[in-house]
Amino acid sequence: MLARRGGSSRVWRAAAAASPVALGSRGSSRGTAASLRPARRLLSTRPAAIIFDKDGTLIDFDLTWAPRFRASAEAVASLSLRGSECRVSARRLLADGGMDPATEQIAVGSVFHEATAPVLVDVWHRHFTSGKAGPPSKATLQHITEEAWEASAAQNAVVPLGPAVPSTIAWLAEQGVLLAVVTNDSEAMAQKTLEDMGIAQHFSCVIGHDSGMRAKPEADGILAACRRLGVSPHEAVMVGDSPADMIAGDGAGCGACVAVSPLPLRMLGNRFAAATHCVEHIGQLLPLLELVPAQHKADCHWDQLDAWGERETPVVDPPGSGVLARPQAVC
Repeated sequence: MLARRGGSSRVWRAAAAASPVALGSRGSSRGTAASLRPARRLLSTRPAAIIFDKDGTLIDFDLTWAPRFRASAEAVASLSLRGSECRVSARRLLADGGMDPATEQIAVGSVFHEATAPVLVDVWHRHFTSGKAGPPSKATLQHITEEAWEASAAQNAVVPLGPAVPSTIAWLAEQGVLLAVVTNDSEAMAQKTLEDMGIAQHFSCVIGHDSGMRAKPEADGILAACRRLGVSPHEAVMVGDSPADMIAGDGAGCGACVAVSPLPLRMLGNRFAAATHCVEHIGQLLPLLELVPAQHKADCHWDQLDAWGERETPVVDPPGSGVLARPQAVC
């Protein structure tokens, strides 16, 4: 289901082409990646705010974070403090976090995918011997881990989840939709990521695991973002790629919870039961939330865009007829 384009970027391929579905709809007669179950809370108007997860939603999680996780695992594995040494290799630490050291694929629901830095440190800390003065403190390990992440981030560029991300965020801001990020990363790292992507100016609020509230799947961060934006939770939409995002949005009472996934909602299983909608990438939010005029949707054929906001290779149908089944122009 997952493939690489040009050896550098992840392409989310769905079992069927995505078709935009308006909030409140009970779905389309076609099997699509934007299929949905009946929502418990529906928006009667367009959302006042959209709250995004960061990793796996705005950025390609594997391509952006794999170098950071590898750097921190190597730093921790080589650590020796006062006779206390790590007893396992960096490969084992990566595996404990949920990353395949060979392919650098990160498992959905793993420690790397959903947990905060303190939770990761809890997992890694048990590999240390006692040493003369006892094992290093978890605070020391967290400092080393986050220092390695920052050093790696300075050397490796952030990879957006497709080129449609900056333009989609800019368009939403132009339409007056308030935007926020609630992430299990630190607030400073999240802010820097948005700045590196050139979209920080569009976000009114950034909340991380260290912003003074419980991390997702708790709803605290979502509720705090709504308060800062001055909107009620039912006026907001939560968008994320993990069960923790959907649970947090649902717990906060968001008007809709949109899962970002290459799979249709019906294939995501019970862990995504709180999701009301599913898209392959955030570019599909515009028609889904009816933030694009109907004629613009028709002209641009939003349902025929691939996961990167690009046209797939035009298909001639039937063969030899010279009739293009998909338009060549990109809106």
